Amino acid sequence: MVLAPALLLGPGVSAAAEDGTAGDAGAESKAEASVGDALPRPRPAIAAPGGRVPEQAAGVAMADGSPRLLFLNPEGRVVYRGRGADTVVDDDDEVEKPGGGYFQVHSRPEGLFLLWWQKLDDAGKHLYLRRVLEDEAEGTPVLGEPVKVNASNGVLPPPQLASDGTGRVAVVYHDERVARYRVFVTISRDGGETWPEQDVLLDRAEGRAPVAFEPFVTVSGERLVVTWRELVGGQQEEGTRFMVRVSDADWEEWSEPRELARFDQGFFTGDVLVDADGTPVILGYHQWERPGLYGFRSPDGGTTWEDIPPLPGTEELDEVSQTVAAVHDGVVHVLFTWRPEGRNEFNRPFGYRIGAGRLDAREGVWLGELERLDVGKDPDLTRSWNPALAVTPEGTLVAAWEDYREVRANIYLSRSVDGGESWSPAAAVEAAGDGPRRFPALHAEENAVTLFYEQFEGHREARRAFQMVPLGDDGWAVDALAAAAVGEGEATRERLMERVAEFWKLRVEGDHAAVYDYFDPAYRAIVNRQGYTSAQAQLQFLEQEVVGGDVHGRFGATVTQVKIAVPETIVEGEAFEMEPREDHVPQEWVWIDGDWHVVFGGGGRGGRSLLKY
Repeated sequence: MVLAPALLLGPGVSAAAEDGTAGDAGAESKAEASVGDALPRPRPAIAAPGGRVPEQAAGVAMADGSPRLLFLNPEGRVVYRGRGADTVVDDDDEVEKPGGGYFQVHSRPEGLFLLWWQKLDDAGKHLYLRRVLEDEAEGTPVLGEPVKVNASNGVLPPPQLASDGTGRVAVVYHDERVARYRVFVTISRDGGETWPEQDVLLDRAEGRAPVAFEPFVTVSGERLVVTWRELVGGQQEEGTRFMVRVSDADWEEWSEPRELARFDQGFFTGDVLVDADGTPVILGYHQWERPGLYGFRSPDGGTTWEDIPPLPGTEELDEVSQTVAAVHDGVVHVLFTWRPEGRNEFNRPFGYRIGAGRLDAREGVWLGELERLDVGKDPDLTRSWNPALAVTPEGTLVAAWEDYREVRANIYLSRSVDGGESWSPAAAVEAAGDGPRRFPALHAEENAVTLFYEQFEGHREARRAFQMVPLGDDGWAVDALAAAAVGEGEATRERLMERVAEFWKLRVEGDHAAVYDYFDPAYRAIVNRQGYTSAQAQLQFLEQEVVGGDVHGRFGATVTQVKIAVPETIVEGEAFEMEPREDHVPQEWVWIDGDWHVVFGGGGRGGRSLLKY
């Protein structure tokens, strides 16, 4: 089987060559080849207006073996990309304003739904939904009319969508149409074609300004289950609680809101709500009063609820977040970010890591303990972020995440063929490039697993190309990825000390234009050479001596003793002068683009660097 992409999602980006091999990679047909070798090089595909990409990733799903995307194009329009031509979806009179964010694509038995959020102004915020009615390889897709799903102004993202396969589709969200936040649900009973004029208020939050927000929804049997968080009495001082409400089989009547947990301060995240063969399962984390990844389950489809104890190994963690889940044969598999207490060699809190766990939903017990997936970091100084998880009908699990061990974000994967008991070593999808790779998404359709991610051009993340990588039946290609990660030369201490000496020598000489090139690419992407040199004009570095340096893989730490002065200058209309003084300046350095670069804002003095790793 050839490891070649079925499609590269961006104009001007080639897919597979006519002979079935990757267009830019040559005819590599061995299973041991890396997916990185089979990928054509990313090219710019889509840029947002003003040169900035929205923080939210593109919405993506697989439908009938083809990728479907929803994103913002360079002109600031919401665009659907499927089998046929790109189609602008916010060009109807029903849509009050072009553009939007929080893009979602849902492939359901009722059809293919495009959902996005739009902000008109502080008072006008809406959710829009369009159905994809026809989408053939040739021609323009046929879309249903856009529908404003919310009944009143003020809806806030992100929404949640659920359906039962019979034509009933529910969307839940919180909004601010009245003071503070409330939780609502709206339901279509004809496959999303029409929606009621009035949505349903679900919470009964109390106080002069009630606060209920961030709902989640799932279908369990014939019933809808909705959860949310709220402030007791609308005041932080009175505590918080985690709530649940369940519909009847007709989705018309609702149980009384039920309090599952109450806390003196802080919120239970509750960011996983899934159904495991008729057993709704809620999982989340509370940082202070009850640490660990734990939750609740209902063995009778939402009538009664039982506690789920913390996943062993998470009870003492500093934080658990970004929890995602997939269900197979009554087992809830979870993937999440976590970090231990304490600080690393650079006196920073430990970076986020990727953890996995599995819960027997029928019995409410964990099968094993916390297992870390982003292994092999040497040194263990960088974060991992944005996990994604998919499970095939046969039970094979594939995990993906953003990994910063190479300084720039890269996509790493791991696979389990034994139901989550063990995982393959973490492996990069491709060698580190000249721009971050972010926002992984995994889709299992039949037994084939497909990875999506976004390849950005440079650290401004101003242009991006969507990448699609077929991972084969049961994600077998994950096992062949280890060869994709290659080095960029040797990050030696000797070279670090050379670079540090050059950096400070240029500063003493006052050649700030040359000093600029020593800073990390994220800083240089935001601040131009002229801006940097202008800011340094009043500084006089008189003497320098590098007194220490150490290397930890791609990361270095140095200390330099400097004598610095500021001649008399005018600051905000007043004269300012600093006599020569000596100081020790710690710096962080990273090995990137084949050499050492100093991290602007690093050094352990409370600075906030632009380079995030």
